[in-house]
Amino acid sequence: MHYGLNYMNDIKYVDQNGVEIIANFWNPRFYLEQSDIGMNACSYSTTEYGNQDIDVGNYNGTISLHHYPYLQIMLDDGVSQNYLKIMNQIDINLDHSLQNINIYGMEFQDVLVLENTNKEGVYDIEKIIYSKLNGIELVLFKDKSWYKRID
Repeated sequence: MHYGLNYMNDIKYVDQNGVEIIANFWNPRFYLEQSDIGMNACSYSTTEYGNQDIDVGNYNGTISLHHYPYLQIMLDDGVSQNYLKIMNQIDINLDHSLQNINIYGMEFQDVLVLENTNKEGVYDIEKIIYSKLNGIELVLFKDKSWYKRID
């Protein structure tokens, strides 16, 4: 899986005030799905997809990489419900949706920008920046605070 789920358990982030936050990624689950190719087909395609649980700060949720493929992250703190995905995904190849972006002077190259789709409800996470190599690079909150991954 190119946009694979993270096997690392604890990953360090820092907020805009320099406070360190530990995110715990756990319980990766992978699935295989077989689909017939066409009606009365004698062949099929096999697709791998997966989910992984995450706890970061006061939030817990799931990262899902589905077979379309699409990437979705759900994070909940007991009050706000945050559902984030790529809003203008070009096609099924996630590489075609990679961007370079600058947020508050922080440069990110070749990343996916996931935006909150729950803006009619109670939410507080505006965007998540996700890289192929490292997973979640940045969590940007509605109040302009953030968590940035540190190595």
